[in-house]
Amino acid sequence: MARRSTTFLAALAAPVLLVPATAHAELDAPKATKIVTFSADPEPLDYKSPIYLTGRLTDPGGANVVNVPVTAEYSADGKTGWRKVGSATTTEWGAFTVTVPSITRDGYWRARYAGSPTHLPATSWADFVDVKYRTYFVGFNAAPEPVKKGRTITVSGTLRRVMDADLPGPGATVYIYFKAKGSTKWTQMAVTKTNGNGYFKKGFTASKDGTWTAAYKGSATYIKSSTRDDDVDVR
Repeated sequence: MARRSTTFLAALAAPVLLVPATAHAELDAPKATKIVTFSADPEPLDYKSPIYLTGRLTDPGGANVVNVPVTAEYSADGKTGWRKVGSATTTEWGAFTVTVPSITRDGYWRARYAGSPTHLPATSWADFVDVKYRTYFVGFNAAPEPVKKGRTITVSGTLRRVMDADLPGPGATVYIYFKAKGSTKWTQMAVTKTNGNGYFKKGFTASKDGTWTAAYKGSATYIKSSTRDDDVDVR
C-alpha cells in the first residue's frame, strides 16, 4: 500500500478559519439615527408670523450626523395628513433650523430624516403650536402729570388686535397696576373692560408718586400684552 504524503496529511489536520457571511454585512449595515432637542417655536405663535423648527441629528452614541437633509412637516391633528413645509441641511454639529413663514393655523410640527445608505431614517416627536392673534396697546397715559395730592389720576389707553386687519379689541378685560416710587412691588388697582373701540379709562385718587401700567392677560384666541410704564409725580 502506498504511503500518503506527509504534506497532504498536514493539510488535512490544519484548522480552517470560516468567516460568517454576516460579518461583512454587519460592517456595512447602516447606523441608527435619532433627532434630539427638537422644538417648534415660539409658543404661542403670533398669527402670520414665522415658526422656527430646530433640532439635532445624531447616532445612538451621540455622534453628529452632518451634511444631510432634514425635512420639516406639518399636520393639523398630529396623526394624519403630514406634509412637507421646508427643509434644511445639518451642520457640522448635526444641528438644523427650518424657518416656515406666515403661519395661520394651529397644528403639529415634526422633523424627519429620510435616511441614506449609511444611516437609517429618523422622525422627531410632534410639537403642538397654538396660533393666536397678537394684541397691543396704543395711547396709554396716566394724567395729569404732575398732579396734586387728592386729585384724580385718569389711566387710559386703547387695546388693538392684529388679525387679517388691524382692529380694535372690544370687550377685553384690562388690569391696571401701580408701583409706588422706590418700591419694587406692583399692586393691582383695578380691573376694567374696553368699550367697542377697544378704549378703557379709570380714575384714581392721587396719593403718592409712582408708576402706572396696564395689561391684557390674553385668552384662547389672543396673545397677552402690556402697556409701557408711565410715571406720575404727585405734589
